[in-house]
Amino acid sequence: MNNYKKKSVSVIVLIFWLGMGLFSCESVLEVDSENVVKESEFYTYTGDLYSIEYGIYKEMQDIAESYVVLTELRADLVNATDQAPSYIKDIQNVQVSGDNPVLKRKEFYDVIFACNRLLKAIPQVKEKDKGGELTEELESRFKTLGLTIRSWTYFTLARLYGDGILYTEALPDDFTGQEPKMTQLELIKKLQSDFLAQKQLLSQFSTPAGSPILLLADLYLWEGNYAKAEALYGGIIRTSEYKVGNQFEKEKWKNIFTESLGDNHSEVDFAAQFFKKEYQQHTLQSMCETDYWLKPSAGIIENWKSQIQRDEKKIDIFRGENVSYTGGAQPKINKYSLKKKPGDNDATIIFTRGAGLHLKWAETLNRLGKFEAALALLNGGYETETPLFVGNIGIRRRAGLKDLTLDFSYLPEGAVAAPQDSLIQIENAIINERALELAFEGGRWFDLMRIAKRRDDPSFLADKVAAKFPEAEQEAIKTLLKDEKNWYLPWE
Repeated sequence: MNNYKKKSVSVIVLIFWLGMGLFSCESVLEVDSENVVKESEFYTYTGDLYSIEYGIYKEMQDIAESYVVLTELRADLVNATDQAPSYIKDIQNVQVSGDNPVLKRKEFYDVIFACNRLLKAIPQVKEKDKGGELTEELESRFKTLGLTIRSWTYFTLARLYGDGILYTEALPDDFTGQEPKMTQLELIKKLQSDFLAQKQLLSQFSTPAGSPILLLADLYLWEGNYAKAEALYGGIIRTSEYKVGNQFEKEKWKNIFTESLGDNHSEVDFAAQFFKKEYQQHTLQSMCETDYWLKPSAGIIENWKSQIQRDEKKIDIFRGENVSYTGGAQPKINKYSLKKKPGDNDATIIFTRGAGLHLKWAETLNRLGKFEAALALLNGGYETETPLFVGNIGIRRRAGLKDLTLDFSYLPEGAVAAPQDSLIQIENAIINERALELAFEGGRWFDLMRIAKRRDDPSFLADKVAAKFPEAEQEAIKTLLKDEKNWYLPWE
C-alpha cells in the first residue's frame, strides 16, 4: 500500500458533460431505450473512457444533496422547520412515500449504470487502442474508479433501502427495472467479494471516489468484522496523509470547508465539488439559509455548548456557533454558507474526510479491546513512528477541547469496571464526537443504524432521534423507530 503515502485528494469535479444518455422515467427505474448506451455499443478511444468518467462525476453531483438530506434529516442533528414543504417534513416524521422527490432512486442507479458502462468500455478500448494511449496504469485507474464508485453507491443504497437490485452490465438489453432484489447483507457480501477479487489492483490506487481499501474497511465495519476493518483503516491511515494534524487546528478547522481542494489538503478524501460559474449547484445552502427548511436540532447546539476547552472554558468554540451553525432566534446550519454569498449554492459536499476515518478506526480498536489506542485517536493523538503519521494530534485536541476520560462513578462502591463498561462508554463517546465533528455533512443516520444493529438495540437509534421532537411526539416516534422495518425507505 505504499502508493498511499502521497494521497491523491479524491474530489468529484465535473470538467465537462458529453452526454451519458440521461434516463427519462415514469417508474423508479424505467428508462428511455433510445437515449442510453446499450451493451451492444462499442467504444474505441481513450477519450471515450474520460467522457464516461466525467459523466460519472455529473451523476454523483445529482445525488449528493439527497444523500445529505436523507442521512441527516432522519437522524438526530437536523430538524425540519415550520416553513419546510410537506415532503421534507415527511422525511423527518418517518412518513416517506415512494414519490418523495428527495429519494432519487433512479439517479442512484444512473451512477451505477455509468460505472458499469466504464468497466464494460475498458476492454473494448484496449482492443482497439493501436497507439498505446491506454497504458496499463491508466487502464487500472479507470477500472479502480468504476469499481469504487459503483460499490460506494450500492453500499449507500443498501443502507437507505435495506436491499437493492444488482446490475453488473452497463444496461442489459433485457433491462426492466423489476429484477429481483438482494438483501442488504447479500449486497454487502457481494461488494466484499468484488473488492477481494481485485485487491491487488485496488491496493495501488486512490481514486476520485476515495481510497477503495477504506471503502472495504467500511463494509467490514458495518458487518462487525472489526479485526479486518482495523487492519485496513490502520494500514492506510498510518501510511497516508489522512492524519488529523495541525493544518486545520482550532480556528483553522473551518478552513476544511472553504479551502480549495488539492494535494496539500490533508483532510478531504471523497467529495463532490460544485461551481456556480459553471452552472453546477445544489440547494443545501438555500434549504438551510434563505428558504430555511432545515435547522440544527436543539440537542446538537447544546452538545457544542457543553464541551470543555483545554483551558477549562465551556464551549466548542471552533466547531460550534458561527462555524457549523449560527445562533439567535432562528439558528441556522452554516457549513454550506461559509464564505458564500446567499444563493451561491455551490459549497463542496464532503462524503468522507480524515476525522471521520480516524473515528471509525477508533471504533474498531475499541471493539477489539484496545481502549487506550481508541481514546488516543479520539483525544490527543496516537503515537507512532510511521513518518507520515507523526504529528497526529487527535480529534478533540485539534478542536482545542479537553481530553475525555472514563468515568465509572456510577458503579457501586468497591466494584471493578468490566471491559464491557469501558467498551460501551468509549463507543458512546466516539459516536458523540462524530456528531460534534461531522454534523450536517451526511451519514449521521448510518452512524446510528450501525451502533443500534451492532448492539441489537433499536432503542439506541429510536431514543436519539425522538429526542429532537416535541415531548408530546417523542413516544410515537420511538415506537416507529424501534421497528427496524421503518429504518428503510420505500421502493414503491
